[in-house]
Amino acid sequence: RQPTSVYPLFTGEIAVFLGQGNGTLLPLPAQDLGNDHWTGIACRDLNGDRLPDLVVPYMKTGSVSVHPGRGDGTFGPPTYYAVGLEPRGAAPGDLDGNGWLDLSVSLRGTDEVAPLLNLAPPLWRLSFDADSVTLRWGAMAGAEQYNVYRGDAAALVDSDGDGLPDDGYGDCVNHLDNSPGGLQDTFFPASELPNPGQAHTYLVAAATSDGEKGLGLTTTGLTRWVPATCP
Repeated sequence: RQPTSVYPLFTGEIAVFLGQGNGTLLPLPAQDLGNDHWTGIACRDLNGDRLPDLVVPYMKTGSVSVHPGRGDGTFGPPTYYAVGLEPRGAAPGDLDGNGWLDLSVSLRGTDEVAPLLNLAPPLWRLSFDADSVTLRWGAMAGAEQYNVYRGDAAALVDSDGDGLPDDGYGDCVNHLDNSPGGLQDTFFPASELPNPGQAHTYLVAAATSDGEKGLGLTTTGLTRWVPATCP
């Protein structure tokens, strides 16, 4: 299967480009998602049919929709999940180790990350418990300069080598450790950020560089690698 690219449009539609295997892309007609005010997309196989599904956070409604992929560059009707105030980014990853992709959603309105756990077949669906503390990550109280405040994106990577995906998101970056026995927050000082006074950081990408684990932080016109400082 050739790579497929999906891009959001300001019209509330998505543009899909199908890879042709020769370095070119075939554009498909724009697809209307049936809603507006969405702020980011993720495209991964969530239901195990080997077809990429589309995940769309809706900031205005506080929900996330999942559109099943049809395998031809189009997506089926959505299922909506209420997650919290102002969801901005969704990162797929296996949070609970059951072999199925879950979702980590950054909530700009409450400085939190909301987990949606994949319950897998035969009744495939995602589950969100607003009162659960098992995988609920919040910002450190009283440390606004290091908060996840105005978080626009979320990304997952195993930053400490324990086999479980950790989470990075926000304007000022923090690392959230998803480990058995509890969660630990490691905040990067504002002085280590590319531009501590920058009001918005629109992309946070978790990655590795020459085997080093950490977070790649991008602000306007500048990208900076921030090593993970996990215990």
